[in-house]
Amino acid sequence: MHLSKVFILGISNNEKRNSFLTYRFLQNIGHQIVGIPLHNEQVQHVELPIISKDTPHTNHVETVSIFVTPVKQKKYYQAILDLKPKQIIFNPGYENQELAALASQQNIKTYFGCTIALYSMGVI
Repeated sequence: MHLSKVFILGISNNEKRNSFLTYRFLQNIGHQIVGIPLHNEQVQHVELPIISKDTPHTNHVETVSIFVTPVKQKKYYQAILDLKPKQIIFNPGYENQELAALASQQNIKTYFGCTIALYSMGVI
C-alpha cells in the first residue's frame, strides 16, 4: 500500500464522528494526516495548517477527504483545487457535484463514498 498525505476537511476530536474514525484509521495504517476542523478545536497529533498550496504542511497532499456540507465547502473550493490532490473523496452526506465538476476539469479524480471503505477495499 502506498502511504501518503491525506487532508481531512472537517476533522474532529469527537470519537463518535466519522471524520475522527477516518483520521484514526488512516493514521493507524501509516498515512500522514493534515486537516482543518469545522470548529475551533485541536486534534491530537494532527497538523492544522492554514490551507494553502504554499504552506509546507499542505505540500504533496495526495487525497482530500471531505466531511463538511456543500454550503460550507464553497469557501474552500479554490484552496482545495490549489493543493492539486490526486483525488477528492466526498464522504456520505457531503457529496458535491459542483466541486466534483471543478476537480474533474483539473484531472482530479473524485469518489463518492466512505474513505475507510475505499481504502479498505484497495480502491485508493
